[in-house]
Amino acid sequence: MRFWHLGVLLVEGAVSLTCTVLESGPQQVRGTVVSTLNDTVIVREFDQKTSHTDRVSPSAVITRDGRPVKLADLKSGDVVQMLVGSPQGPLVTQISAKTDQHSPRHP
Repeated sequence: MRFWHLGVLLVEGAVSLTCTVLESGPQQVRGTVVSTLNDTVIVREFDQKTSHTDRVSPSAVITRDGRPVKLADLKSGDVVQMLVGSPQGPLVTQISAKTDQHSPRHP
């Protein structure tokens, strides 16, 4: 009988944790662009240990140096801040990028 109560407590705890994660809202990710392909962006966080591969929502707001751009306009090395998470799932809903300051600028 005791083990049944333990099982119920474990399930309740798991459900509570899941609800907390789902209700926490979008996650903010900061790092540099590794690459983009179709509707996907790969970003390496500044710690150089963590990478994110995320699908970008078709309605995502994407800017680079303050100007609206398409996902394909982001370049490897661009510094980005993005929001991941939407009612439709773990999609990127916003990307704000800045040109990599270490690469030479082209006219």
